[in-house]
Amino acid sequence: MCVVLLPVGKTAGGLPHRQCYPLRMAVTVLAPRIVADSSVRSGNPVIEGSRVPVEVVVGQMAAGLNVDQVATEYGITREDVLAALGYAAHVLSTEQVRAVG
Repeated sequence: MCVVLLPVGKTAGGLPHRQCYPLRMAVTVLAPRIVADSSVRSGNPVIEGSRVPVEVVVGQMAAGLNVDQVATEYGITREDVLAALGYAAHVLSTEQVRAVG
C-alpha cells in the first residue's frame, strides 16, 4: 500500500509524475525487541527490525537448535533470541488453561 502525492512534477509526456511513498502502519512494541506491525507478517509478533516471527524462533529452539545457531540462521542477535523466549514465556504465563471434566 502506498500514498500517491500529486502533483510532484511533469514527465516528458506532459502528464503529472506520480511518486509512491510507502504508507507505514503503526508499530506496536510488545516487549523489548519484540514488535507487531500490520504490514509485516500479518501483524504477528516479530523481532524488531526484521521479519523473523517469534514463533519461528521458539520453534527452532524446541527443535533442538541452541541460541547461537538460531541467531546465526536468521540473522538476528543472541539478545533477540532471548527476547523472543522471554516474550513467549510472558504470553504463556498470562494464558489461562484449565482442565475440564
